[in-house]
Amino acid sequence: MFSAFLFFGLPAQSEEVEPEPDGWRMTPSIGWKQGDHRFDIHFNSRFRWERWEAQTNKSDNIYAFRTRLAGEYAWKDRVRVLAEGQHANVFDLDQNASGAAALYRGNAHHPPSSSVNSFRVRQLFVQGGLDSENWLRVGRQDLKNASAISYAEGNWSYLKNKRIGQRLVGGVGWTHGERSYDGVSARMEQDGHVLHLYAAEPTTGVFEIDRAYKRQKDLIFGGVDWTVERGTWFENTELGAFFVGFADVRDTQDVVPPFFGDINIYTFGVSSLGVYPMGPGNLDVILWGAAQVGQYADRYAACDANPNVACGPLAPGARNLDQLAWAGIAEVGYQLPDVWGKPWLRTGVNFASGDSNPAQGQGVSGGGNRNTFFNLLPTTHLYYGYADQVAFSNLIDLLVQFKLSPAPKLGLELAFHQFWLYTNRDARYFGAGAFEKRSLGYGRSPSNGSNNVGQEIDFVVNYSVNEHLGLMAGVAHLFGGGVFSRNPNYSDKDANWAFFQVALSY
Repeated sequence: MFSAFLFFGLPAQSEEVEPEPDGWRMTPSIGWKQGDHRFDIHFNSRFRWERWEAQTNKSDNIYAFRTRLAGEYAWKDRVRVLAEGQHANVFDLDQNASGAAALYRGNAHHPPSSSVNSFRVRQLFVQGGLDSENWLRVGRQDLKNASAISYAEGNWSYLKNKRIGQRLVGGVGWTHGERSYDGVSARMEQDGHVLHLYAAEPTTGVFEIDRAYKRQKDLIFGGVDWTVERGTWFENTELGAFFVGFADVRDTQDVVPPFFGDINIYTFGVSSLGVYPMGPGNLDVILWGAAQVGQYADRYAACDANPNVACGPLAPGARNLDQLAWAGIAEVGYQLPDVWGKPWLRTGVNFASGDSNPAQGQGVSGGGNRNTFFNLLPTTHLYYGYADQVAFSNLIDLLVQFKLSPAPKLGLELAFHQFWLYTNRDARYFGAGAFEKRSLGYGRSPSNGSNNVGQEIDFVVNYSVNEHLGLMAGVAHLFGGGVFSRNPNYSDKDANWAFFQVALSY
């Protein structure tokens, strides 16, 4: 169960309990039950040490505590009420910090501080429905796309929650601020077909700690996931289709540069997840594809074409572009569950389109298409390297992953990423979506004429001491390629991240 409270989970065994698909059920708990009424109290707290060295020769250590306390009332399977508070504290933030440490410090309430902390309401919602499978939920809640169905088996649960879920909408739970959503969601199920509908505004959070969980009123999105549960059409295959509409209508005067501009984007896609018995083990296959249309007001256009023009919300030459972009995922793995350590080898490629002609349609009255895939409000940390140096835009990510469980409570993961830019005429993008009111949550740096972002190696150890206590540690190293080495703003082309975490829940 510890993956419900850790920033990402690694299934140490096939029986490991994964978080509920809607992200709010928490176990274990202290509970009371009388008749059809039940009340539970959930508590979890974690401490993490991190060491960052991203494109600099200086290393920084940061420390953080995050504690959550929730009360949950339920009547039968028809009514649920959840209230959850969070206290977060990140400290020892150096003024020359890099990586995520720099983001925590840079998004502190002015003036920047060496520590940030807050106590906020993270979730507060009411849910009612016919039963636990068909409901309507209103209020502040977690939202994750592709989360309407969960599976008990460890391999299915991992693939569903950690390789498909949160690609477009997520909470960025590995950060100490995270992100919630104010809105409405609903789930309907009939004969193996599940619809998950939602419409909401994201809150602040993620790297903004002291002003976390505030409404972002001019940024709204909504969507629907349709999932065909495994065994409904095909014995060992789950199929899905999804739609997400995203609108950012903030006044450009209310944001700080660089800001991408007014955005109205519609994303359509399909997915397939299967686990198939083959020989002594199981073959798993993931296929996922998405296309985007809409409009995107490119505030970078003028400065891309002319370095003497300043980038900003009112940059000359800013204009609306027609969004036409795409992304795809293909991953395959093979696991031997009856062999010592349950070895699991996986590989695949994740790609998101970029714009090979970003300067097209220059001028106030100009037109043209924007072909850079926009990643909406995802959790990127799960997918594109734990050093978090890229986003799912203008990206090709070749992945090789090996997972091992040498003991019932011990999980190991070793992963290799080769990152390229989809086109070197576009930029390197990074970030995980809007998390504060005055920016979009994404940044970019020039390609410097190179496609090679670099190679990354990640190693993570996860140990569940018991149902209440979990330990996790890991390292990530990015061997930066030409995208970094040719950038005069970086004193080092590489990035390093190391961490140790203790999580307690009750």
